[in-house]
Amino acid sequence: LATIVFALVVGDADPTGPRGWAGALLAVLVINVVSDLLIFVAISISEHHVRWRLLPDMLTMSVPFCLGTAAIALVAVRALWRDPVSMLLLVPPVALVLLGYRALSAARRDRSNMAFLHQVSTLLHSPAGLEPVLEEFLATSRTTFRADVAELTLLGAGEVTTARWVGAEERVVWEVLSGPERATLEELLGHVGDGRLLRATAGRGAPLAAADLARARGLTDLMAVALEGDRLHGVLLVGHTEGAVTRFDDPDATLLRTLATQVGRVLDNGHLEQSLVQVTELKEQLAHRANHDQLTGLANRGRFLDLVREALSDCCRGGAPECRAISVLYLDLDGFKAVNDTFGHDTGDALLGVIAARLRACVRVGDVVARLGGDEFAVMILHAQEAHDLVVSTADRIRALVCEPVQLQGHVMTVGTSIGIATTGVTSSLTVDELISRADAAMYVAKRAGGSRHVDYADAVPESDRAPYTGNDLLAALEQGQVFVQYQPIIDLGTGDLLGAEALARWQHPVDGLVPPDVFVPLAETTGHNARLARHVLRQACQDARTWLELPGAPELFVTVNLSATQLADQGLLDDVLAALLESGLDARHLMLEITESMLMRDPRTAVVTLAALKDLGIRLAIDDFGTGYSSLAYLRQFSVDILKIAREFTAELGTGPDDDAVTRAIIQLSGTLGLRTIAEGIETSEQHARLTELGCEWGQGFLFARPLPHEEMRDLVLFSPPRTTPRQHAH
Repeated sequence: LATIVFALVVGDADPTGPRGWAGALLAVLVINVVSDLLIFVAISISEHHVRWRLLPDMLTMSVPFCLGTAAIALVAVRALWRDPVSMLLLVPPVALVLLGYRALSAARRDRSNMAFLHQVSTLLHSPAGLEPVLEEFLATSRTTFRADVAELTLLGAGEVTTARWVGAEERVVWEVLSGPERATLEELLGHVGDGRLLRATAGRGAPLAAADLARARGLTDLMAVALEGDRLHGVLLVGHTEGAVTRFDDPDATLLRTLATQVGRVLDNGHLEQSLVQVTELKEQLAHRANHDQLTGLANRGRFLDLVREALSDCCRGGAPECRAISVLYLDLDGFKAVNDTFGHDTGDALLGVIAARLRACVRVGDVVARLGGDEFAVMILHAQEAHDLVVSTADRIRALVCEPVQLQGHVMTVGTSIGIATTGVTSSLTVDELISRADAAMYVAKRAGGSRHVDYADAVPESDRAPYTGNDLLAALEQGQVFVQYQPIIDLGTGDLLGAEALARWQHPVDGLVPPDVFVPLAETTGHNARLARHVLRQACQDARTWLELPGAPELFVTVNLSATQLADQGLLDDVLAALLESGLDARHLMLEITESMLMRDPRTAVVTLAALKDLGIRLAIDDFGTGYSSLAYLRQFSVDILKIAREFTAELGTGPDDDAVTRAIIQLSGTLGLRTIAEGIETSEQHARLTELGCEWGQGFLFARPLPHEEMRDLVLFSPPRTTPRQHAH
């Protein structure tokens, strides 16, 4: 063909002249184009697929090169005829042309590979489903590597699934590997782990597993690499079948290794997202369990307090005329202990369910019924200020209905109820804790009067039974050193090692003795002394922790301090923490600050900035009572937390019935997925300890290990603690 073209162009002219040059160049061009076309056809037949974009790419590279080299060859011929020595002058330009061609080819291939990796990244992050994404990924990979087969094997918790692009069928085949294939795969994994890549041509020089796999797949040339990230996800394989006109080279191997790294990272992220989705599916259950009593389905204490707090806030803003007053009825069953002792706890639980149903029947739509714990219940009634008779009639109706006999398991039993009533309106400044305390005090007056009656706090509770403390009393207590700190140890549940302690504020009144925290902490919040109380606890805790760490042989311990909502919103928080650390000399890594979920969500933007600044100091952060508030997965990513604390009500549920650990398990799984630790609060029994350990909870605290201790006793506990059984990094 080249001779024919040359003869047609030159004719009778001088073959060494310009027409001869033109004939030679045209002949070379024709031969090059025809060769490219034949190669393109051969590739299409071999791959069973016509890649039309390949032909222009081939021609744009080969045509300029062939014309350039043909021109240089003509110059060389002329030089050889005229002056053979002058041929040496052609060596540099010829070498430069060859090097330039190789560089251009490499650059084009690099650009193509980069475009491929970008395409894969975009594809793997697309919102489409898993199967279509992987199928498109395999099709793209097969085209880029000019392979007949592209195969992705994913290792799941149970079965092993393979997605395989079959060239002849132009489709992806999904299949579950059989026993023999799984054995071959396991052997293959031994050759591609730790970032190694396996290449085998027709089985020569390849491990037996590779040869077996190649024969099973009908491949003559293959490359395989593990998909690794935080764990081994699977294997990516590309291969050629019999008759393929291309072979894999070193750049192909480099590209496949890079691709595997990229896919491994994406699968890591996908594994996290899947875990988050699974936990999200439990979110409604978690929220319900966090807000409701599991035995009766009524609102629990925390939810009831929140609802009363919201009602008080609405009431203070005016609210609707029919909601200008709030009454709380505090109920305690009379005679319930005798039922439990006589018929057993199962019967007692069944009776509580009946009582809960009767309470629901006694109230209007919109009123709230809650079980506070044990045999104590509460009702919130919203009403007009002048409609107090509605509250009294509701209390009478409840008392009458509760007293009716109940038949359970062949036994007839009767209980009564003592009811305390407390009311507040738009002109009152009562807090939710004060309102509940008043209703509780009124209930005890009813109980002391013989029970089975209701008592209104305003009418019957003497001044001596009312809370005597004021903001000035608390301020004086802080100034006179009556407020001190106790510490509840935090234990490694697996080894029993002492890890740290939670700082808890205590008020020792000179006359009344120990004032409960649920009395003076709300008092501090309502009187504006909360920040001062919190600073006092923080500084004392840092000083005491420093003394523990200076003891001979003391382990690496941490101290946790609760932040208040006021502190978190205070711009001076960072200064307070720095001052406490500097004054005590405590390293920041030994301090942990606890925040509740509701505090974070009051002002998320401010919280993000504040918590980031605390993290920069090296302080660890914990979410206290996780699962009892917003339980938002978003803020676990947004806020830089290190630890989730499992609320004591979830710990208390362990061992109470079927599915009693659903919420606790979900929290522990979420914590592990996000790389966080968990601390379980309120551990009181060895059964709870064992179950938490089985679920994977690492740390815990509660009366099972120790009650809150004064500083001196905590110091002795640190001093005489045995050496840790395992070298673990608890402060990081």
